[in-house]
Amino acid sequence: MRNSNITYRALKRHEIRKFKQIKRHEIIEEIYYLREGKLVLEKEHWEVTQFDHMRERIQGFKKLFDEGGYLYGAFDGRKLVGLGSVCPKLIGKHCDTINVENMHVSAAYRKRGVATTIFAALKEKAVEFGGKKVYVSATPSKNTVYFYMGLGFKLTQEPIQELLEAEPEDIHMEMELCHMSGTYDFGRSTQILIRGRSYQFSADVLSQSGERKRYFKLAKKSFGLKFDTWYQSGFWDDRFIPYVLYDGRTAVSSVAVCINEVLWKNTTKRYVQISTVMTLPKYRNRRLNRWLMEHVLNEWKDKCDAIYLLANDSVVDFYPKFGFEKHTEYDFTIPVAKAPGEYRKLNVNRADDLTLLVEKYEQSNPFAQLKVKNLGLFMLHCLCFRTNDIYFIEQYDAIAIVEHRGNQMVCHEILAPPGASLVDILGVLARENTESAYLGFTPETTEDCLIVESQEEDNHLFVFPGKENIFKDNKIMFPLLSRA
Repeated sequence: MRNSNITYRALKRHEIRKFKQIKRHEIIEEIYYLREGKLVLEKEHWEVTQFDHMRERIQGFKKLFDEGGYLYGAFDGRKLVGLGSVCPKLIGKHCDTINVENMHVSAAYRKRGVATTIFAALKEKAVEFGGKKVYVSATPSKNTVYFYMGLGFKLTQEPIQELLEAEPEDIHMEMELCHMSGTYDFGRSTQILIRGRSYQFSADVLSQSGERKRYFKLAKKSFGLKFDTWYQSGFWDDRFIPYVLYDGRTAVSSVAVCINEVLWKNTTKRYVQISTVMTLPKYRNRRLNRWLMEHVLNEWKDKCDAIYLLANDSVVDFYPKFGFEKHTEYDFTIPVAKAPGEYRKLNVNRADDLTLLVEKYEQSNPFAQLKVKNLGLFMLHCLCFRTNDIYFIEQYDAIAIVEHRGNQMVCHEILAPPGASLVDILGVLARENTESAYLGFTPETTEDCLIVESQEEDNHLFVFPGKENIFKDNKIMFPLLSRA
């Protein structure tokens, strides 16, 4: 599935019946509860198969349409795969809030940026309706709450009573539409002044074709990144958010936020990685990156458990200005010898191989002590950097992403069911002269491991203070394929 196959537009009244085409199915393992003003995440299993009261839902959509509401959809061909809606009525204590009444995406199309694109249109319409804020009563599942937080929503301090009474178990959140010196965010961009010069600022790059292409051009010029390949694959989702400054029709500076689920000691946390910090040479020393960094830190410091970044040699003096503290990562190497077995190289351009890779990713790495879950970021590496290093070892039902450097192999990632042996799997992929394997992750078991401070060149870990910092007292590393 590719984003290029999906089209977006406002629904016509006769198309509302297509809502039946959206596949609701979802398995939920963690639920948020609001207790004493704080969100508490608890393990809880739900399986939702389809929408209930379908006829009443469709009648409700038609009533909303007839009353001037806005219904915006995502279509794959003629099939409706996503739908969002806003009501034109201004509500709330100050009559300045627009309610996001619905946001639904078919199961097979989630984590593809579909919901983010729909919401951008809803936000723009909310401004047209005269709203200064948008409000949502979100299903309390972890994924849904994370999605809205990633868009900029915060827990409301003044729930709208009629909506709270209608959905008392939902998580009620709101987001300002009016910010940054009183200017409106029209869902696309806003003008800001830095050192007396005007720039266009956007945090909604993906949904706007022109802005997106200009951002991709900046990334290619700065780091040689082929973000267009990642985007066209459909795996770029709403957990990678570029914040971009434009001068006219040129993207000149950017800071990206990558939202990761980090599993450490049986606890899942939300970490934000600052990524892809770049400025065109002629625009450097104009405080553009500083403005973006301050904006991003202000937006995200209260929405996550930790903030970190990986910097190259040239900017190690830049990040401490924002309070970041430098920390040490560690390298792990284990002995490996050639072992019997068969394997085949996967071709990510083949649909069956790509499907296998995604399915195995869901199994995760059973040998890793520190795990970072972000399918979109993992696929960026697989599609753009490691396309020739992905192998399937059928006898172990495992995928390993491996490259060979002389008598050492580098295991970037390994995906396998529990119970397999790391050394046995790598042994199948080893060459006759292979003596060791450098692990691109922190192993669960460090017996027989050579552990040293990271020797990686041009790579320095910085962690934002006042948040969780697991690097203070542990010899660990962020997985190689979790780095943006």
